[in-house]
Amino acid sequence: MAVLVALACVAGASAPAAQDVVQMLQDDANRVRSAQAAAEADLTTVHPLPVRAYPQSDWALRRLDADAERQRQREADSLAARADSLLRASRRLTVLDWEKTDPGAQEPFLEDFRETYWKAASALIPSPIDTMGTLELRTRLTQLFGTPTRNAAAAAQERYLGSEFVQFEYWFVVNDTIPLLVLDTAGPFGRGLLIAGRESQSTLMPKIKADLSARLLAAPATVPYVDYYHDFERKQWFKTGFDGEAYFTERIRTPRWARNFVDTKWLIHR
Repeated sequence: MAVLVALACVAGASAPAAQDVVQMLQDDANRVRSAQAAAEADLTTVHPLPVRAYPQSDWALRRLDADAERQRQREADSLAARADSLLRASRRLTVLDWEKTDPGAQEPFLEDFRETYWKAASALIPSPIDTMGTLELRTRLTQLFGTPTRNAAAAAQERYLGSEFVQFEYWFVVNDTIPLLVLDTAGPFGRGLLIAGRESQSTLMPKIKADLSARLLAAPATVPYVDYYHDFERKQWFKTGFDGEAYFTERIRTPRWARNFVDTKWLIHR
């Protein structure tokens, strides 16, 4: 599902169709994972093949079987063509150069990509960044790229709060032309990362995701950090992070800086 991300002010945020970009991307990723789970469950069920005898002279039944076979072949050919297209697209990206957007450089990023139609990367082919604990992934991201583009610290320093119910956001530009968002999935309680790129470049996402996964696996999880997370369902704030020896998550009162949200934040418009 594609989404349009725009920088908007509170004055324009009252439209009922507006929704947080991160929530929409999370919903899209959850639907993909649900479909994957349903498909895996279906594979464990044994479906007996239908056996039907009919006279050789019954041309109508034979024609129906031939039509069904042709349809199955068309579907198989379509899947094969799609896989070949993804493979050829990924081979074109032989070297990936990752540039993280610093907290103070958010405005230039928005000027370049505020009209982008974002699409969440598929989770149908699981990778370590779909299953590893988000707290550990955050440590590895910090080791590789430094502090996030948006989190509590960025909010206090740069006055860009982003999404209220997101622990951290990394914004990248890959190879100078490919914008990418990397976010947590459910704060300190989640697993994996939510990755979204430009819809028109979606064929490049498998290669980009594989490259990021390899980089994160190679990075040591040793850098301490502190984040804050607002759990919508629990209506509770948490302080979470890594102290250099162990991960921690503790309940806290609403932070003072979170009581007055600033005007600028990303909104999504369908």
